[in-house]
Order: sequence, then structure tokens, then C-alpha cells
Amino acid sequence: MAAKTKYSITYAEVSYGTKYNLKSTAVGNASGNFALPTGDATAAFLGSATVDAKGIFKFDYATKEAGAYTIGVITYMLGDSDYKDKAAVPAIKQWANLVISPACTNLAPDFIAITGNLKKYADAAIAKLG
Repeated sequence: MAAKTKYSITYAEVSYGTKYNLKSTAVGNASGNFALPTGDATAAFLGSATVDAKGIFKFDYATKEAGAYTIGVITYMLGDSDYKDKAAVPAIKQWANLVISPACTNLAPDFIAITGNLKKYADAAIAKLG
């Protein structure tokens, strides 16, 4: 709809904007810089997040990371710590590790590999699958 409506604003993944020939905007961050919604800029923001013992993330919208694009989201993967089919666990862990790895960035437009605190938390969560 935004592609057909002059002067409209939409909030969507960059890949949709590219598909429909829409422009992206740079967002100001606490370092005083403006960042475009690139994978690296979003990763800089998400990587500054902290996570509690229950897996709840707290994003640092005031991060001083110069290149941080502070409008980013994460997706949770649900897993089990006690699978009935123990033989399936190695494959499940392998798939989970692929999803968070740089190898996955070629599978979807603007998919980013997680880094920093998010990566540490994801590694620990994957280790608990079983």
C-alpha cells in the first residue's frame, strides 16, 4: 500500500522496501549519528542488549554504539529441554546453530547473524536443548 500512496510511511523489513522500490530512512541514535537499517547497524543495536535468566531481552535504546540502528527486533526459537526422541537432539541443535550463524545470512534478505550478548545467550540456550 505504501508503494501506491504518495508521501506515506510504512514500517517494514528493508527487503520489502527494496522489492517495492521504497526508500529507507536513517534513524538518529544516542551517539549523535544517524544509521540506515542495514544488517550491521541492526546487529550493533541488538548486540548491546542484555538478557535476564528467563530469556527476556532489554534493549539499550541509548546505546553509544556509533553505527547502531535502534529499531530492531529479535525472533525467539522455542525448544524443549527434554525431547522424547533423544536421537533427534543433535539435528535440532545443528539447525539452531545454523539459524544464528553467519552462514544463514545468505538464506533470507537482510537476515543478520547475531553477535554480542545475544549470541552468548543463544549459545547457552541451545546447549540446554535436550
